[in-house]
Amino acid sequence: MRFIKACFRPSLTSRLWKKPVLQPGILCHSSSVRETYLKSAINRRPIVSMPDVGNVLTNALTVNTRPNTCKYHKHQVDDCQQERDVVSVKPMPDHIVIKVRNGEEIKTSGMWLRDHCRCDLCYSESRNQSLYDPGSISSKPTIVELIHNENEICVEWDDGHRSAYETTWIMNCLLNKRPRYPNKQLWNVEKIKSANISMISYKDYMNETDALAECLRNLYTYGLAFVDDVPVNRETLIEISERISFLRECEHGKDDIFVSTSQTMYKDIAFTNQDLGFHADSAYNAEPPGYLVFHMTERSGEGGHSRYVDGYYVAESIRQHRPDAYGMLSQVLVEQELKDKGVHYVGKYPVFTVIDDEVKILRYQPTDRRFIPHLSLEQTELFYDSLRVFYQKIYSPENEYWLKLQPGRVLLLDNYRLLHGRSKFTGSRVLRNTVLPRDEVDSRIRVLTGLG
Repeated sequence: MRFIKACFRPSLTSRLWKKPVLQPGILCHSSSVRETYLKSAINRRPIVSMPDVGNVLTNALTVNTRPNTCKYHKHQVDDCQQERDVVSVKPMPDHIVIKVRNGEEIKTSGMWLRDHCRCDLCYSESRNQSLYDPGSISSKPTIVELIHNENEICVEWDDGHRSAYETTWIMNCLLNKRPRYPNKQLWNVEKIKSANISMISYKDYMNETDALAECLRNLYTYGLAFVDDVPVNRETLIEISERISFLRECEHGKDDIFVSTSQTMYKDIAFTNQDLGFHADSAYNAEPPGYLVFHMTERSGEGGHSRYVDGYYVAESIRQHRPDAYGMLSQVLVEQELKDKGVHYVGKYPVFTVIDDEVKILRYQPTDRRFIPHLSLEQTELFYDSLRVFYQKIYSPENEYWLKLQPGRVLLLDNYRLLHGRSKFTGSRVLRNTVLPRDEVDSRIRVLTGLG
């Protein structure tokens, strides 16, 4: 006999699918017992069956304990109470119809439900990996039976498989209740100054996991973080960077050294003492540098202040007040190019890379802009108007955050989110810079802070 593990928690299984309470590991495979359980459940819980499908399958069930958490949200189920607005759930052969309190009816694909089953046959919780490939089945799964109570929706499929879903999780998915930019604080000058971002000492950063976690929390939340009292040499910058992740080599090697000199071997304006406007590094790359780490090791003369702006804050403001400009900046591909000693990069990307209704990557580097695609007259006018809107936002005194980096302070910067630049200067200014890969840092943030 083929035994099928039930994906329901014991509390749910005992209430809906059978009369006695089974202990973990106990098997139930009797059709008469199964029918008795269903009859007893009818008097207590709403149950509906598909017409002309026949008797429910009676494969054995192994009941497994499950934590009282929503696997999909990674939080306690009770955190979603406000989403429990489901009035009824009606099964159809290939989908279900969910009716909510405002009278709206939402159709949900049976394929989608089956794909998101998290029983032990379909999902390995210990490995955090799916064991079910929806492309491997020859036909659509058909719903045989459905039971719905306030907290869960239980489905039996035509192949005998059973799935249970938190009602709140389904509604969050269907109604797209995920907040925009979760746990990130989008900021202008007033907000970032009032945030009082903590300065992490170099000693604590290098030796205390909690200090490293606080630094990464600042980096995730605000897009920047600071480490203070850092010895002024090349080695400490690399140590600070490798405390988080391995380094990503850029076109200039393991680390960049921005030195003001007329003898620079690079053509990039960043290696001069001229004014450097807002930009994101390497906008021409398919995968731009994820995070930047800066350390000022030498400073004299006047000027050379660093400027920063929260690109997510600016993009959100444009989305709310100028959705037409937001659309153009999200859709028109701008060709970027870097041609320097031994390298030649070319890429076509929009200013805003939008995923899940959020800007994920800002690619804005006017000095490396090559071509704007030929558009209609109206679209061309709208695109350049959109660029003007963006320019005015990032250079607005309300959004432009100025800092004077000093030797001994290291700045960590989210290159997907923040634009940076600097004013022109006199004297000597030596700024060292390393690049960290996006995925590695984001992984570190999730492990140490639970964010992301």
